[in-house]
This record gives sequence, C-alpha cells and structure tokens, in this order.
Amino acid sequence: MSHRDWIATDLDGTLFARAFAGPEAVPATWRQTDEGPVASSWMPRATYVLMRALAKHFDIVAVTARDLDSFSRVAIEGITFQGAILANGAIMVGLDGELDSVWNDHMSGVLSTAGDELEAVRLQIAELSQGAARPRLVASGTPLPAYLVAKADEEWWQTDAGVNLLSTLQVRQCRAALLKNELQVLPPGVSKLLGLTAYQDRFAGGMPPLMGLGDMPADLEFMKACSFLGIPAGSKLEQCITIP
Repeated sequence: MSHRDWIATDLDGTLFARAFAGPEAVPATWRQTDEGPVASSWMPRATYVLMRALAKHFDIVAVTARDLDSFSRVAIEGITFQGAILANGAIMVGLDGELDSVWNDHMSGVLSTAGDELEAVRLQIAELSQGAARPRLVASGTPLPAYLVAKADEEWWQTDAGVNLLSTLQVRQCRAALLKNELQVLPPGVSKLLGLTAYQDRFAGGMPPLMGLGDMPADLEFMKACSFLGIPAGSKLEQCITIP
C-alpha cells in the first residue's frame, strides 16, 4: 500500500481534551457505560474543520503517549488515522491498522533492560506521593512495559511534596519529564522521534511528514523532523515561544 504525503500529530492537548468541551466542539474520545459509549473529550470546531480538510489530502498519523487500549477509544467523525506511533514510540501501527511485528521485535530488545528500573520507580512514586500521584506501567506491543506514567493534579506537582518527589526520584538509565499533570518516565530507546523516524522509513518511503503538530515543549523533538510546525494557540508550547 502506498503512502500519501503525511502529517504527524500529537493527540491529547493538541487535537482534543476534556477542557475543549463546548457548544460547537466535536466528540473525539469515548468511554463505555451501561447505556453505551459516552464522549469523554472533544475537538474545538476550528481544529476539527482544519483536520477534516487535511485528512482529505494527506495521511494523518497519530504520534501519542496513548497505548493501544486508549487509542482504540479515539473516534472522530470524518477523520481516520492512517497509521500510528503509540506509547511514546514503543508501538507502531502500520497502514493496515495492525501492529508492526518488526518494530515489536526491535522493542523487545530495547525494553528488556528497563523493566526492573520502571518497577522500582513506580514503587518509589507510590510511596513518596502517598497516593496523590497514581503511577502505572503503560503496555507496549510486547509483554514488557513501554514506560511509566504517574498522574496527579497539576497543582500538586508544585506543592512541597510534589517538588520533593521530582527532586529525589531515582532514575538511572531512564529519563523523567513532567508534562502538565503527569510525570512520564521513559526507557532509553523510547521516544516519539525514534518512533516517527522508524515509521518514516518503514511506511513512508523515507519521506518526512509535511507537518508536525504538538502542544508541549517535549513534542518539539519529533516536530522538528517535519517540514512545518503546527502549534495550538494557548498551548504550553505556544507560551514558550518568545515573539519580539
């Protein structure tokens, strides 16, 4: 299957969020209830109009921290993702919608050295936060965890307890980054950029994305591999840009 020109986009905070709910917002993710699926996050009208127009001419490829399960809850009328880079690059979904077995084999080796450290960090966060931060290991396409995420109220990370946790967290080979309300701890060899580069080689004939969309400073790592950058107004990334 041939790949059209493509656009690589982050999802949460870039295309949709719970906070984007409004009269003209479009449902983007769903949760199951006894009464059926209920919308759980929304796209602003401007974002929806833009992405629907782009999807008619370009392949839209998700580049996200979401794992397979949470990505399966994304459903946006009129917008289909043609491939995906999930779990911060640890999972690759090809044009056929299936997990890429070659990338899975590669990640099995990459992730094999970090499992003990991720579990130790998980226990450390649970103890230091006393339940305020909720650490969990995120699944990869292999039996090994892709990375660790710990969520807490955004304000909690600024408290003495949150600052103490961040300053005393013991990570060796992994790297930790606080993104709004969640702390992500990624093993070496796991990143959106590495996933995007591999996807580009495997499914796009080496052709880089025409555009990269993201809302956080950390997204710049993969966005700079694209020809153009798309930044939502009001996002953390936009706030970091100084215009003279």
